[in-house]
Amino acid sequence: MSRGLQHVGVGVFPLIRRFAAPSPVSGEGIRRWIVLASVVAFGASCAQGRVPRIGDAPPSARDDGAEVAYQDVLARSSDRKAIYDGLDTRLFVSSTWQSEEFVTARIQRQAAFRDLSKAEADEMLAAERARLKDDTVFFFGVHANDPRHDDFDRPNSVWSLTLVSDGTPLRPVEVRRIGRSTSDMRGVYPYMDTFWVGYEVRFIAARPPFKLKVASSLGEAVLEFSGKAKE
Repeated sequence: MSRGLQHVGVGVFPLIRRFAAPSPVSGEGIRRWIVLASVVAFGASCAQGRVPRIGDAPPSARDDGAEVAYQDVLARSSDRKAIYDGLDTRLFVSSTWQSEEFVTARIQRQAAFRDLSKAEADEMLAAERARLKDDTVFFFGVHANDPRHDDFDRPNSVWSLTLVSDGTPLRPVEVRRIGRSTSDMRGVYPYMDTFWVGYEVRFIAARPPFKLKVASSLGEAVLEFSGKAKE
């Protein structure tokens, strides 16, 4: 059993004993089983690092084939985790490595959303490649239940970020707060939701596979980037 499921189990199993007492064929029993099913589903979602979605679905490509292709590249370049205290989630975090493959797919998607010409899209891609070429960069999205814990860009942040490559730990050279989730942001990073905040985290050039560690006294999460699709 994963650490996340262990944490979820600690809170869920007492609820099972409590809610399962009435006969499920009674009105009260049915109501309690519905509540229990919702709690278990929420707990399973937390264990997988998936914050329950609220609001509208993120924008998608007009062409179904283009959408599937983009989601495939996004999956190979991203990971997500959660840090919890029992059933209380401290932090949801999702991150996307700005690999050359992903940056190309991202710019093509943004250009399509904005109906840019090929020349404009090529110029946009060249500028972004030049901006990112010397470093290893991640888009980093977080949902902190306590706003005080959303302070990754501050010098005295409660969190530390470490990139591990070839066994060597690296600290960020820059953590830049992009801001609250927007429709444009969610069109590129669909895991961002209404109350999420985006950051850009920059390290010196490193070689994949990577592990991006997020740690504090509140807990730890390790995001992994191999460039391969997640199972």
